[in-house]
Amino acid sequence: MSRTRRSAEELIQEHEAKIAKLRTQAAMKDAKDSPGVSTLVDKIANIDRELLKVSKGFGSGPQSFENRIKSHTLWVNEIVAEQEYANDLAASLKAQKDELREAMDNLLTELTSGIFSPAEAEGMAEEIIENSEEDPAIRGEVDSYEAWQDAKHERKEFSISKKLSKKQQLSVSLEEEI
Repeated sequence: MSRTRRSAEELIQEHEAKIAKLRTQAAMKDAKDSPGVSTLVDKIANIDRELLKVSKGFGSGPQSFENRIKSHTLWVNEIVAEQEYANDLAASLKAQKDELREAMDNLLTELTSGIFSPAEAEGMAEEIIENSEEDPAIRGEVDSYEAWQDAKHERKEFSISKKLSKKQQLSVSLEEEI
């Protein structure tokens, strides 16, 4: 690799820029000692600190506004999906309970009227229970359960990915495209 030398004029300009910067710094130091100007310098420094705090959210890190919004949106999506599954499951369980109560009432009526013996009634009760557990919502085989699990998985994947470095995130996204 060859190195290009700077001209004398370029070196002079660079040194003059450094001198101007040093003069500005010296003037600021002197201004801080002046009571009238020191309050302005302090106010400017406070504004700079506030700007620094505020601007952190606009970055691309895990605590950026964009990542926090996405994270919370995924969390809300997961909760909504879980609620939908809970509604489906509750409806299914209520239907199962109603079916079992009706079967129990019928079985008790037949048992008290002497149609079945207690041993036969026990066998019939076990059969009724086995048939009632076949409901797909109770086994977690409904669309709302799958949607809830997918939402949970998506949120967890995002939580893991935002902790990765930019290079790691890029390699993961490239692997997903393949």
